[in-house]
Amino acid sequence: MSENHDPHTPASEPQFIPEELVEFKADDTEAGKNIGRMLVAFFVCLLVLVAGVNLLMERVVQARSTEINAPFAQDHHGDADHHE
Repeated sequence: MSENHDPHTPASEPQFIPEELVEFKADDTEAGKNIGRMLVAFFVCLLVLVAGVNLLMERVVQARSTEINAPFAQDHHGDADHHE
């Protein structure tokens, strides 16, 4: 119980052997690449989804504004004949 476990003293033997470190670095690199690929895939999917919704909403708004303005366009055209 009287052993001194100072975290600043160097360990007598390494925690990992060099082969484990090489394997860990390879696994870490592969995981990083896979995470990057997933982020790119999510970004592209969301970009396509947002662009599609934007086009759909633009068409809906355009169609509704055409329906709303159609009666007024006919009234204004008819009023031009009465100004004589």
